[in-house]
Amino acid sequence: MKEAANAPAEPRSMREALAVVALEEIDGLIIKLEAVAGKVTASDEQFAATMQALDEAAERFRAAVSSFTETGKA
Repeated sequence: MKEAANAPAEPRSMREALAVVALEEIDGLIIKLEAVAGKVTASDEQFAATMQALDEAAERFRAAVSSFTETGKA
């Protein structure tokens, strides 16, 4: 019986078997790394939104303190 062209062949030696195992582990690590990269990007976007909100709140606070100070001087 002839094997299909793109069907994986069985390893012929211990070296090939170890290479298969190592490549499978590397593939799994790459998949995990890609997932982490997506999470980092999402966290970065959330961080930017939080910083923007904090900057806006700080500006409103400064304006309120300035207004209060000016009212107290009058």
